[in-house]
Amino acid sequence: MSTHQDSGRARAATQAGLLVAMVVFIAIAIAVGVLLGAQRFINDAQWVSHTNEVIANIDGFEARLRDAEAAQRGYLLTGNVDYLAAYQVNREQIAPTLARLTVLVEDNPVQEARVRMLRQLGDRRLRQIEANLERYRLGGLAAAQTGIDHNALEVSSEIRNEARLMLDNERQLLAGRARSSQRSADL
Repeated sequence: MSTHQDSGRARAATQAGLLVAMVVFIAIAIAVGVLLGAQRFINDAQWVSHTNEVIANIDGFEARLRDAEAAQRGYLLTGNVDYLAAYQVNREQIAPTLARLTVLVEDNPVQEARVRMLRQLGDRRLRQIEANLERYRLGGLAAAQTGIDHNALEVSSEIRNEARLMLDNERQLLAGRARSSQRSADL
């Protein structure tokens, strides 16, 4: 009877060992799942943040350029050098904003091409403004008014269009990334 009891105990010990091993395996699997889910959620959140930063830089570029144009107009209309100083400050902030935007979209060839176009158009618009300021310096307001023509309007319109295309693209990316982030959070 002792061998029968011993074999029953051995079988019970084996079953208990298998049960413990199964519980440990399930716990490890759950831990790995939680870890992978958390990493995915963190990655998704970083992409959402990245997209928001791209949008902020596009908006920043447009705002700096609009502020530079407005300051130039203020200077032309009033001759107040404070407007000219405001123009210079905004002008100097455009290049770093575009440089940061270039870095942010380097993983996206379409957006990278659009940033190059924004840079070209922005440079072109700033050259127009500089030429207008020179006309003002040489001939006053009447001379400067000749520089506010259809070409200036066309360049400004192209800038707005490129920026809008970039923003539309980033908003689509943001929506997809937000959905992915939500799925990760649900997991």
